[in-house]
Amino acid sequence: MYRFSYIPAARREQWRNGVPHGAEVPYAFATSGAGPMPGPPPTPEDQAVARMVNTYWANFARTGDPNGPGLQEWPRHDPSKNEILEFRPDGSPVATPDPWKARLDVTEEAAKAANPR
Repeated sequence: MYRFSYIPAARREQWRNGVPHGAEVPYAFATSGAGPMPGPPPTPEDQAVARMVNTYWANFARTGDPNGPGLQEWPRHDPSKNEILEFRPDGSPVATPDPWKARLDVTEEAAKAANPR
């Protein structure tokens, strides 16, 4: 489980309310600066975040475990715990309790109540 909150330098004015859905994809595949959102080239900070995120994804694809040397430990998902890896707005990863869990749990229960199976 993760939350991607990193805002690339060129989008900080535009994305004042947070990162849109899917914004991590160019970072996961190390293609930041390419794709459907043209703009200024990525900064060295953007490139460093892309290398880090891509390393997590590549490790997971290769071994089933995103962790590796030099990376912040990504906690294994445990439904009984409330831990995620957050890629913070400054690009740093931190293992932390999910501050949105209660809100997301309420939303999930409301969706289940509206669409019972």
